[in-house]
Amino acid sequence: MPTDVSVLICTRDRSEMLEDCLRSVLAGGLPAAEVVVVDQSRDEATRVAVCRYQGGKVPVRYLRGKGAGLSRAKNQGIADCTSRLLAFTDDDCLVDRDWLARLVQPLLDGIASAAVA
Repeated sequence: MPTDVSVLICTRDRSEMLEDCLRSVLAGGLPAAEVVVVDQSRDEATRVAVCRYQGGKVPVRYLRGKGAGLSRAKNQGIADCTSRLLAFTDDDCLVDRDWLARLVQPLLDGIASAAVA
């Protein structure tokens, strides 16, 4: 059962790394409500890669980045995420199967207002 958390991944010109990252996020024990990818790439390789992960149990959404820069991409993604909680990871990271559960459980339990992993 998905939890009320959106996973946000910002990327630029690293479609292969992003695919590895997406696989690890989607293989997690606690499914996200959605995964949002903000893409500032100069070509279409990332859009094509993200499309391969759409239609599964967890919605994966692609956003074409408006402008350049990580802060701009994060702000765009934050504005578009639909969940109460947000989790960020980088496109070159592989997350552990229990990453999302460990990250958000203190928030869901009301014992923390922010978490960093």
